Amino acid sequence: MRISVTVSILLLVLFIGCSKSTSSESTLEEIVVNGQVLERNANSTSDPVPDVTITAGSKSTTSDDMGDYSLRLEPGTYNLKAEKDGFEPYNKSISISEDMDSYYKDIIIDRSDN
Repeated sequence: MRISVTVSILLLVLFIGCSKSTSSESTLEEIVVNGQVLERNANSTSDPVPDVTITAGSKSTTSDDMGDYSLRLEPGTYNLKAEKDGFEPYNKSISISEDMDSYYKDIIIDRSDN
């Protein structure tokens, strides 16, 4: 009888511990945020800008040779930042909602005067 009670208590503690760990895990699905980083030109055209660091929250990536970038973010509001030496910094607030499949945002940056 004593062993049965001890085993029952251990199983109860194990069950409670497992249910707490699974309920605290994030269940939000990440949304793909992607686009292209482009340089604004005087003649109303835009050229892709490679090697730009794009940051949103704790996530970060770098644009490829064609200026394309992609991040995976949970729903929420973020400051989307883009930085590269020789260009003005970019900072724009974006909101990602749970009902989105993806979010497309081109980033237009200007050369700095320095």
